[in-house]
Amino acid sequence: MPPRRVPKTTTSQAVATPVDLPTGVEITLSGIVDPTGAGAVMRRRDRRWDFGVEFPVWRIDDQPPVTSRMRIVEQGITELLLGKRMKQFPRWEIVAFKGRFAQRQKWTYPAFELVKYIGPVSDRKLKTIRSELQKPITLVDRLFGILTYEPGFQQFKSEEIEGMFLNFHAENIDQLKEVVKLAKPFWRSRGHWFRQFKENVHASAFENIKSCWESADKGSLTKKMFLSHLGNPVGIYFSIANGELNFLLCGYSEELFGDHGVDVSGTITGGLTSA
Repeated sequence: MPPRRVPKTTTSQAVATPVDLPTGVEITLSGIVDPTGAGAVMRRRDRRWDFGVEFPVWRIDDQPPVTSRMRIVEQGITELLLGKRMKQFPRWEIVAFKGRFAQRQKWTYPAFELVKYIGPVSDRKLKTIRSELQKPITLVDRLFGILTYEPGFQQFKSEEIEGMFLNFHAENIDQLKEVVKLAKPFWRSRGHWFRQFKENVHASAFENIKSCWESADKGSLTKKMFLSHLGNPVGIYFSIANGELNFLLCGYSEELFGDHGVDVSGTITGGLTSA
């Protein structure tokens, strides 16, 4: 489908963030679809769908592009329309649409209700920004090595370290540096946390796994065998919430869990909180 002309919007107001947009009126915008793509959740009460897609960069008319993330939502749509919307908002596409500031703001980022889908557009400035966003972003750290940005997941990922991959939730280098700084004390005391991880999984899952193990005529399963099969985590996810490091330890053992894994979350101050 060829790019469309974007109709001029009625606002001349300078816009730096989504909340600068006028409320109660329809606004025509162009934006870059987030690399995570669009998504939807089914409503149980009527089996209709709530659709949503985020835009890390967008603009109005000839105003400068805005890099403050926004979200477009459309609630209570049919499955047929959902399929259409998913195709209209592919990852990295530059599209135009009409939206209205949503009365209920229940999402992480400012949300606009989708009024009309216009279609893909040719925007030189947004294309230039998209090209920059698609370039590999890396940070080399003495402790964690090379960390590479994965835009589809909004995180940086390490190369394999001690048989596992480390993931740092961050959208840019500055955010990454903050997460890395808080993650270093954890990593230096990882032996302690890995022992806690094993004990936590053992306490929460051993009896069920033991029952399944013995029902499959595999003999007796002892705690020592369980911990040996479990091993250390195969991956760790680091993030920051309220200025504190949060981590998720991901374990996997085909012998114990089949094709499933086990996750244990926690914080430095609160310790392990769930499995």
